[in-house]
Amino acid sequence: MGQKNISCVVGGVLIAVSIVVGAFLISDSSSIATTSNEEEISTVKSVFTIDDLAEYLSVSTKDIEEIIEKEEVEKASIEEGRFDTYEYIPYLTISGENRFLKSEIDKWLEYHSVNNFHS
Repeated sequence: MGQKNISCVVGGVLIAVSIVVGAFLISDSSSIATTSNEEEISTVKSVFTIDDLAEYLSVSTKDIEEIIEKEEVEKASIEEGRFDTYEYIPYLTISGENRFLKSEIDKWLEYHSVNNFHS
């Protein structure tokens, strides 16, 4: 096989691979675009802002802020490490902003559903 033929075969293979990858990416992005906003937050995002969390929990951001404030006061009066992990809403503070890991929020919800959530 000559140099020209090899170049044609390699070029053809590259074009075919590009078409397959492009089709996969287009079909994948269209399935994400057609999901509802709630499904998108719950399946795509793994880190929530306070607004995302409020939407995920179907409450206001003010409700979330009040829960955090109340829990901070409670935690301050407890000896460090003397409470259940998911007794208080889990969050990280990054650059002065609270962030919430979806997996941790789900565990927090499960903990409170089993232990009679009273917030």
